[in-house]
Amino acid sequence: MAESEPPQAPQPPSGPDPPSGPAPAAEAAPAAGPAPAAGPAPESTWPPRPRALTPLGIWLVIGVLVFAVVMAAASVYLRRTRLEKTRAFWGPETIVALQSGETMRMVLPPDSPLLEDDPPLPEDGTVTDLSGTPGLGHFRHALLDERHYDWTTEQPVGVDDVGVRNPEYVTIEIEGPPADLAAAALRIELSEGWVGPAEGSKSVRLTDRVRTAVRHFLATLQDIQAAPTP
Repeated sequence: MAESEPPQAPQPPSGPDPPSGPAPAAEAAPAAGPAPAAGPAPESTWPPRPRALTPLGIWLVIGVLVFAVVMAAASVYLRRTRLEKTRAFWGPETIVALQSGETMRMVLPPDSPLLEDDPPLPEDGTVTDLSGTPGLGHFRHALLDERHYDWTTEQPVGVDDVGVRNPEYVTIEIEGPPADLAAAALRIELSEGWVGPAEGSKSVRLTDRVRTAVRHFLATLQDIQAAPTP
């Protein structure tokens, strides 16, 4: 008896063979084009536009500038020493001496009550050198500026002849250098503030504020001069 063949496994149905050849290439990505241009910034982010000056604004600016110039000129004028009346009273030579004379002395008479606590003065009085002392510039200015005088009191008599009840006389002597400076002498009565040339031709009063300041300045210097040296 013939041997029977073993049964075979069923085969899958055969389909058409796949096409031979290279595998198809993958699709290329589209090329990137230029970036879109940025649009203008929103108007809200712009800096504020400057406002044009109106005619009123222009006139306001001009007015402020004119006011500043006028005030500056007024300040200079007020601080400037005014000499018109003092030059007429003292004379040009005395004004020049007050302005630039480097040697200045204060002469007190022997019976001066300026400082009652000081020892008696010598018979010929006492001389205090004012040259280069602190505050001398203010003293010069006090006698130079016409606004420091009460011009309604001017009279054609000397300081010694005004008739002050308890006078406190001092004489201020001014000399050079400079060498060509004409010497000048001023008579001052400190209790009421009368001043004038030492030769006694005329007199006028200082204002109360200036009289007080002048007396304090000269009395202080005399006090320092009379103080004993340690």
